[in-house]
Amino acid sequence: MYFWIIWSVLIILILFYFYIYLLKVKIEILEEKIIVLFNERTNWIPSLYETTKNSFVKHHQVFNKILQLKKYHFSETNWNQKLPEIIWTQELIHNEINFIFKVSNKHPKLMKSWKFLYMRDIFLNKSSELWKNIELYKQIIAKFNFLLKLKNISILWLIIPMRKKYL
Repeated sequence: MYFWIIWSVLIILILFYFYIYLLKVKIEILEEKIIVLFNERTNWIPSLYETTKNSFVKHHQVFNKILQLKKYHFSETNWNQKLPEIIWTQELIHNEINFIFKVSNKHPKLMKSWKFLYMRDIFLNKSSELWKNIELYKQIIAKFNFLLKLKNISILWLIIPMRKKYL
């Protein structure tokens, strides 16, 4: 009788750990996808710079901050920083992109340019896809951290150590 109880508890613990491990793998895949999407969006900044070059009076001043952030972003991805630092930089880049588009919307010449409109749509699509993935990432991390708390209550924390994920 006790033999079956011990085996059933052991099987439940193994399945529980396997589920946590699958969540961890899913988080890592989603982190890679988010970083790739950030890089894709950041790679479009020079195109936006060239497209708006003849339209702005103080073009260099408008793009100065975003170009500095772009350099910083590529330097931090070369050093394999963690996702929260990359997200912080990308939020600053996102704010600068919003500023550039607000300035651009006041130029009728740009609003008629199909190149600019195409780029604006690309930025909007990339940004919406990014923030959807980040929201999914936050939900999965919340579930992962909750399950880690449950794991730490059981004896599994002695056998298999895992750390919380943060955003």
